[in-house]
Amino acid sequence: MVAADSSKAPMMSGNSKSLLVMFILFSLITATQYVAAIVAHSLALQADCASMAVDAISYLFNMAAECQADRSVRALLELVMSFVSLVLLSYFTGFFFVEAARAVGFLPSADGANEDTVDPALVLIFAGLGILFDMFSLFSYKVWHVDEPRSQNDTQAQRSNINMFSALLHVLADTARSTTTFVEGLILMNAPGLDSATIDGWCALIVCALIAIGVLGGAAKWCLELRAYLTTRHSIGPILLL
Repeated sequence: MVAADSSKAPMMSGNSKSLLVMFILFSLITATQYVAAIVAHSLALQADCASMAVDAISYLFNMAAECQADRSVRALLELVMSFVSLVLLSYFTGFFFVEAARAVGFLPSADGANEDTVDPALVLIFAGLGILFDMFSLFSYKVWHVDEPRSQNDTQAQRSNINMFSALLHVLADTARSTTTFVEGLILMNAPGLDSATIDGWCALIVCALIAIGVLGGAAKWCLELRAYLTTRHSIGPILLL
């Protein structure tokens, strides 16, 4: 009997463990924060939730890519995952940007649309939880992440390191968004006389702007990765021709 070739079998590396922790943490906080965002009438929390949901999906695909020893499969997974993430982030960012613009008066809104009062306690609690979960994610990255040694022409190790760096940037971006909503919660808690819906709208605009910056940077990186993928392959899979 011929022994099975285990060289291309999926493996749970330290990087994969780190991504698994990030996926679990982001999935938990996203599910609970979305409910809290609806109850608190907070657009900023809702926009942050949409981005975190996409981040969680990205970590899952990143983990699948990390477990692949086959270079072509890994590269294809990364390209597809990145494209889906960019499309989803663009849609959610545009949606919440319009809603936030209506909340602050940049765009007309329906009568009574902004009469709900934002609950500052819920905003503060879940912003703090978001920052705490980000710290746990960064800790798992510190404990399990290992840069793969590579030669000058070893593109597989290079892709793995870029893959993990991309995941790290997602966590840092979420920390910036959670810090924005945390500051919003502090302001509303200490100045209850302010128009909470308008303050929340402005914070939602900041959150959307942070997401948009990430989308633009990600789109530029995706184009470079696609170009590198196409120039290093002799044939193009049908999925890239759609």
